[in-house]
Amino acid sequence: MLIPSLFFYFVVRNLKNFTFKIFFFFLIFLKFIFVFNFISITPYHYSYFNFFSGPKKDLHKKFEIDFWSTSLKELIKNISITDLKNKKIASCGLNSDLANKYFIKYHNYHFKFTSMQDNPDYIILINRVQFMNNKLIACDNVFSGIDIFKVERNNQIFSLVRKLN
Repeated sequence: MLIPSLFFYFVVRNLKNFTFKIFFFFLIFLKFIFVFNFISITPYHYSYFNFFSGPKKDLHKKFEIDFWSTSLKELIKNISITDLKNKKIASCGLNSDLANKYFIKYHNYHFKFTSMQDNPDYIILINRVQFMNNKLIACDNVFSGIDIFKVERNNQIFSLVRKLN
């Protein structure tokens, strides 16, 4: 942090020079882009990725985006559970007790989560890496199906409900 601060101080001190003026305004422009991108993913700003990380829509397949499971609350709060009632539901990458706490709080309904061996109809997932059948897996890469509802910001998917094939 010291070197960028000294460099910025140097540029500001030399604003009389035309080259430094152009460079200063270029730095300000880049800072605005950063702040805009940072605010656009709020409240999940801990998962900020820069432009060099690749397309935003594929980041959830490469990285653990929501490793704190904070998007689970928004997912459950905004989902319609009419299709989910009396169905077998599994979870991957999240604590099913926490999911049930949110289902009770926002929908006054308690789900009984099943294991993957019970052939569930739906899965609630956060793309975390976890052990399943003695293998290390990333949830989104393993379970295929149709995404029913998802929480995303700036084309980054944080959590989703998927109807399994």
